[in-house]
Amino acid sequence: MRKLTLSSLIFLYLYSAIIEITYGVLVLLLPFSKSIRFFLRGRDRALLISDMLKEDVLNRYDARIVFFCSSAGEYEQAIPIIRRMEALGCWVGVFLFSESGMRFIRARGERGFLMKAPLDSIWRWRITLQTINPDLALVVRHELWPGFLGACAEFCPTVLVDGSNSRSIEKSKMARYLKKQLLRLLDCYYVVEKSDCDFYADLLCCPRDRIVTVGDSKYDRVVERITDSRKEIEHIRFFLDRQFGSLRRLIVGSAWKQDVIVALDAWKNKCAAPCSDSCWQLVLVPHEPDQEMIQWIIEQCHERSISKVRFSEIQDQDQNQIDKSEIAPVLIVDKVGMLAELYASGELAFVGGALHYQVHNVLEPAAHGLALAFGSKYQNSKEATLMVNSGLAHIVHSGADFEKWWESRSDSPCKDQDVLAQVKKLCGASDRIIDDFVIRYDGVLPSNLGKLNE
Repeated sequence: MRKLTLSSLIFLYLYSAIIEITYGVLVLLLPFSKSIRFFLRGRDRALLISDMLKEDVLNRYDARIVFFCSSAGEYEQAIPIIRRMEALGCWVGVFLFSESGMRFIRARGERGFLMKAPLDSIWRWRITLQTINPDLALVVRHELWPGFLGACAEFCPTVLVDGSNSRSIEKSKMARYLKKQLLRLLDCYYVVEKSDCDFYADLLCCPRDRIVTVGDSKYDRVVERITDSRKEIEHIRFFLDRQFGSLRRLIVGSAWKQDVIVALDAWKNKCAAPCSDSCWQLVLVPHEPDQEMIQWIIEQCHERSISKVRFSEIQDQDQNQIDKSEIAPVLIVDKVGMLAELYASGELAFVGGALHYQVHNVLEPAAHGLALAFGSKYQNSKEATLMVNSGLAHIVHSGADFEKWWESRSDSPCKDQDVLAQVKKLCGASDRIIDDFVIRYDGVLPSNLGKLNE
């Protein structure tokens, strides 16, 4: 554990006082703001955690572990580590900052102790953590919240997992200074690759003997999720084949408006011509499939005289009433939470976001062996950058580029084995983290923690 210095305590108390004052102001504004109600909803439940977690129940476990995750993405990265710890007799509690992330995770039926994080005051976190009395705390990626880290330092060692370089930190002296101070509250740093080790040691002044290069647990998660979702994958594939026939599918995932436009323009030129005998289906999966976005996509199809069908329109239809010759080959997915499984039914994937802002998750389609393409603003993603540098992904700047890439892959084999091999090669971070826990925290964690790989 890190012993808090006097200067750290003064900072934490001042910071927490500001948080509490802000909370009071937000409570006064609650009747007037839906967004504030949305933000605060459920956060005070963490202060009543003693009513939900009884000491005698927690004592049945060999160790108590807490995770702090910002949103659903960080939670996904934590799952492989969580599962390994639970399999070894540890109680695991997850605190999530994002309300939308909470809703997404619960909609998938995830089990385990999952709670919305309290406001980041050291006093609120003390109340929350004293019932748990954790043996180890883990923070996923970049979410360094002062109140949480300060409270954890009084109870147990705290470690960072999946740490990586950050361009915003490199560019800002103030951000670097603040992160340096917060990193001092951590005991160990598990980073993705050697360049991240250098970043934490040289730029953020973390001791090298406490930086461990292990890889990224998101590779473990994306592969394990395929196994977990085998039934859902088979159901979706069977459903699509039954409705549309055995077509080759190009899936535009996490699509924004710019992504939809280039995909529809390419579809019109390649497959929608009257003389076209296409064996392809274009599947559009919006990043935010709200009614406004779905209606906009429908209008874009009308402007290009492209026939389309919404997923919800065919989901409940009787198979015997469907005439496949009349079903539109462009499918608009207006249902949340099925993109990862949809990728398994495709052969090509265009991952959205990078035409205007930043690329979304490229690992989900890569883990299914799909040939990949995305826009030029992909540098936010280490996985996308690695795929580009390895020649395993194509960069698209326009509708013409999109069409050329699609045409170049039309005669290729169904799956891209090189992409699949790249993903599998980079798995194993979760096991390496557990293995290091065994040595580094001997006596803190249960003695059977080292039996995972025996």
